[in-house]
Amino acid sequence: MNPLKQLFSEKNLLILTHQHGDIDAIGTAIVLAESLSGVVKSATIVSPSSVSKAANQLAKTLGYEVFTEADLTRFDATAMVDTSVPDHIALFDAAKLPTPLAVIDHHAPSDFPGATIKIVAQLPSCVEVLLPHIGELTRKARVAALAAILADTRQFNQATRSTFEAVISLMKDDEYVQALNSLRGGQDISEKIAVLKALQNLKLEKHKGYLLAYCKAGSFEATVANQLIRLGADVAIVVTEKDEGCRITGRLARSLEGRLDLAKEVFEPIGRQLNGSGGGHSAASSANLKSEPEKALSATVKVINRLLTASFRDSDDGNVD
Repeated sequence: MNPLKQLFSEKNLLILTHQHGDIDAIGTAIVLAESLSGVVKSATIVSPSSVSKAANQLAKTLGYEVFTEADLTRFDATAMVDTSVPDHIALFDAAKLPTPLAVIDHHAPSDFPGATIKIVAQLPSCVEVLLPHIGELTRKARVAALAAILADTRQFNQATRSTFEAVISLMKDDEYVQALNSLRGGQDISEKIAVLKALQNLKLEKHKGYLLAYCKAGSFEATVANQLIRLGADVAIVVTEKDEGCRITGRLARSLEGRLDLAKEVFEPIGRQLNGSGGGHSAASSANLKSEPEKALSATVKVINRLLTASFRDSDDGNVD
């Protein structure tokens, strides 16, 4: 029996994602639930506070319900997926999560309190971290895994050789087509509005032909950042106001990979500087901060400007009108 099955055998399992769970988080949770079917007594997927429309649509397509809150007394084990930062589970106190506890994540390693098992590697998607640690997959699990990979690699723009190897292993029949179909039409009208409104206060700076785009958004900061990358930015930074502070998110295009590490060089230091916590991986990272949004955005942009200027010392930098 593999370690995860052994750890969760006969347990009522809470599968917990980061707040506002995205397709990779929910897809990974579904893959885990499917792989533990018949091993656990029950498996419940919870995305604290909210879940993205696209992720919720994927879950419904595959016959799963995603909850946004949970009574912890109903569970006697926890699997954390797509996050290893306590601040990212919103409503829940990390110290009170049912144990045993497994952390499955693809962001920069973090010391999550009380973890029994950590399965962490810096890969393009969280589901790629999980796949080697489970056995034969059901059709539902293969569809969920493919959808997760498609979403978190931005349709393979952030894919690696191992990503394509994983995709090939998951394609048995028409799973790829179903995964694609499950992703279509998933963006809520409120997400579209958030993106368009954020563009109204967008600012740009250039570094030797590379563009840094940054702005404040009312909500859906990750969606806005991803859209800025699709529109041509090489680095995108978006901040939103939250209770008792703000959340700031960054995305990096392939054009700057290897020159800048958003997690280690930007968001982890910003988290320490502004009384919060930050993390992620080199091309996608975020921080929850006890700071005014404008201050956090200014501090983050300042760090990125310094790093890019050092990388392109002989460049002709400046603001874009």
